[in-house]
Amino acid sequence: MGYVGGGLGEPSTNQWSKEQFEYQLCVYKLARVALRVFGKDRVFFTGSLAMNTYFDGPDRRMVGGVDVVIKSGSTDDKHVRAKEGGGIGVYDPLRVCDLVNTEFEKEGLIGGLELNGVSIRLGLFESVKNTVDGRLRLVALVSGGHMTLKRSCKLLPSGASKLAYLDGDRSLSELRVSPIFLDVRQTTFPQRDAAQRLVYNSALVDAKYTNDAAQSLGYEPLEISVPSIEYFLASKLNMIYQSSINEGVIRATPLATHYAVKSGRPRVSGVDVYDFVLGAKQANPSSVKRALKPMLVEPVNAMLDMTASALTRISGGKYFEELNGFLPTNKSLNPEGWRAMCSEALSILRKIRET
Repeated sequence: MGYVGGGLGEPSTNQWSKEQFEYQLCVYKLARVALRVFGKDRVFFTGSLAMNTYFDGPDRRMVGGVDVVIKSGSTDDKHVRAKEGGGIGVYDPLRVCDLVNTEFEKEGLIGGLELNGVSIRLGLFESVKNTVDGRLRLVALVSGGHMTLKRSCKLLPSGASKLAYLDGDRSLSELRVSPIFLDVRQTTFPQRDAAQRLVYNSALVDAKYTNDAAQSLGYEPLEISVPSIEYFLASKLNMIYQSSINEGVIRATPLATHYAVKSGRPRVSGVDVYDFVLGAKQANPSSVKRALKPMLVEPVNAMLDMTASALTRISGGKYFEELNGFLPTNKSLNPEGWRAMCSEALSILRKIRET
């Protein structure tokens, strides 16, 4: 399979693989679709795409999709309606899927993949079921990226039927087809955890998003709004802390354990440590500490001490193997490089702790 959209330059100049370039273009175009569907002046972006706007080109990594938040008061969309008790919510996943798929098709990113005599659609978004009220999560498979088709199909609601076509086909083991997510939320709905609420209600910053694939084709950066870097970093620390509890990497009180199971991520991710280290170079440590206080069920200093303990153990793990899929080949980490990054994270934690 060639580059989606065609015409991409040689990735060797900055060491991205062909598949990574292909995927990055999909992310850029999905962000552009989100602006058109939900309205440029009525949304802001969170997640790793938004955080990448703070990074210089060499520090940017691939992201797995687009997280967009609809500002309160945006009630006139046909696919958004007022909810009982105030607030707005995406109430018709099929309608939103249709809108997104129509715009994605205009970007030239909906196609097919012939396997074992069966056509698998690429770029066609489906709604992920059982998401919390006030949130809509869409996922599609696109060519390129950091995963295999077999693994990606497991993340699709209709993936079980697709996996049946792949059984026993060893030629697909290296085929790069990855999931791309579009996550939509609203500021007026009660969020499940304090970190989300505070990130969504922090002061917004005007930013520009692009990536190497879009840049190589001459696409203009997208003008978007994102939360402040201090709230991003506080949220990342909270994420690492809570998911470390889930993994049993650190000891915690019963209350914190309950909070983690209810609201935390399933496990620590190497990309969260990467984002924290890279983002901390631009942040004020005391501002990060202040932003942490309303997010936690523990005193901040105790949380920072336990997180430092968790990072020490995390540094000896293989989290970098997943992280490498999101980095260009010349920046991929080995065990020593991963330990050095965790050591840098520990020194940043100490600065935050001492403020």
